[in-house]
Amino acid sequence: MTAAARTAAAKKAWETIRARRANPLPPKKKIKPLPPLPAIKLPKNPEFVSPKDIMAKSVVMVLTFHGTGNRRKVDTANIDVNVERDTRGRAKEAQVDKEWLHLTKRLIEAEELDEIMSRYGKMRQYVERLALPSQIKRGVYIMPTAFVEQVNTTLKEGIAACQPFIKSLGKRYDEIKEESAKRLGPLFNDDDFMTRDELMAAFHVDWRFVYVDSAPNLAGISKEVADEERRKAQESWAELTQVHRQLLRGHMSEFVNHLADRLAPNEEGRMKTFQDGSITKFQQFLETFDPRNIGNDLQMKVLVDRAKDLIGGHNAVTLRTNDELREHVRQGFENIKAALDTLVVLQPKRRITFD
Repeated sequence: MTAAARTAAAKKAWETIRARRANPLPPKKKIKPLPPLPAIKLPKNPEFVSPKDIMAKSVVMVLTFHGTGNRRKVDTANIDVNVERDTRGRAKEAQVDKEWLHLTKRLIEAEELDEIMSRYGKMRQYVERLALPSQIKRGVYIMPTAFVEQVNTTLKEGIAACQPFIKSLGKRYDEIKEESAKRLGPLFNDDDFMTRDELMAAFHVDWRFVYVDSAPNLAGISKEVADEERRKAQESWAELTQVHRQLLRGHMSEFVNHLADRLAPNEEGRMKTFQDGSITKFQQFLETFDPRNIGNDLQMKVLVDRAKDLIGGHNAVTLRTNDELREHVRQGFENIKAALDTLVVLQPKRRITFD
């Protein structure tokens, strides 16, 4: 650092000191004395609702995002692999086997396309946040009926928000293709591209809410078949409920473990850093728990209510600046963590189907 730079840095530092003296920070807001944390008492031998009741509180949601693929396979016959050669032109190493190469090319680069894909991702994340955690294949969700209207409205708003970007993409399509031709050179192939009308029609989102119970439709054909289908459906929902219960507990455990660790001081006694999003995401989880608790997990309900009492009205700034509150919340999370450890059971990973 030059002498001039050091002088400028020192001058700036003194200006900062004078500004702080002239405008001191307001005193920390005092909070009421924190009450001692009561012991956590979980209900023993809780009764869970029947699969039939769970079926009545939820629907299967099928969500599909449509767009255009932006990658195409490149024929390796058109690729020249540079090989280092000696003075006589002989390859110093073995030749590259092109059959082992799998190459793709990007077709277009457009901010509009990036924005559409980003909004698609946010819509999917929104649905996944409200749906029940499950191991059903991607795009199929178990949605509590309490959220159906809200989800339906939000997805319609999300589609409407994408329309200006779809129109702009169509308007600039020729310009974008010209840029692609320059970038791709001999690998450019006009047959890889949709027409403008095809491109604009490609972007849409479909979703359906389906109530899974075929037994009533089969009753008029065969009572025996209808009873068998009803039994199989209830078995699938019973298994799904167990998986959902453990996944919900597991998600809660991940939040609590993370925050308990971040709120604890490090080995040097200093406060660890944690992101505002950690608090926000956990609060969102707590706020949506009751409608998602369609299996009536009373033990989790006790722990969620305790977590709400601990962190419900606080944000990351408050926890960073108030040592007493931070330690109070940390101890509370440690207690919740200990209780959760007795509830979380590792489940084998397999998908649930209704086939």
